[in-house]
Amino acid sequence: MDKSEPPTLFVIGNQAAVKTWGDYAIDLTGTKIAAEGNTDDFNLYGADGKFVSQGYCYECFGVIANPDLISKAGHDINQIHQFSD
Repeated sequence: MDKSEPPTLFVIGNQAAVKTWGDYAIDLTGTKIAAEGNTDDFNLYGADGKFVSQGYCYECFGVIANPDLISKAGHDINQIHQFSD
């Protein structure tokens, strides 16, 4: 960061950011914001076990296919499981 003091609020969005910025983060264990979460599956922790980032944004991606066009191309939609198929 190009400043002498860390920010009040900062997004630590992945484990690489934990390694870079985790020393600036407070331990969120036992805080009100930690109690608001309904899962800890996406929380991030430092190597020392410090709870430094609460998961808040989830993204998922999928592929939508037109089975009729797949069939016309000579393929079976049920045999396609990944991009390389």
